[in-house]
Amino acid sequence: MARATTVFKTGRQRQSIDRRPLAEQLAEVITTDGIAVGKPFPSTSATRFGVSRPTVAKALGNLEAAGF
Repeated sequence: MARATTVFKTGRQRQSIDRRPLAEQLAEVITTDGIAVGKPFPSTSATRFGVSRPTVAKALGNLEAAGF
């Protein structure tokens, strides 16, 4: 699946922002990084995705409710 990204130029750096739903991004990280069932999700994920920890918790809850 193609990633929808937006690139912003800030000074000399380019920052790419992934516009996919957070739950979709988290599902990719879980499958790619091989995070085991029951293992705590890294707390740095909120910073990684530019959202708050409660937002990550809600997205993970939505994945769990969907049977992921």
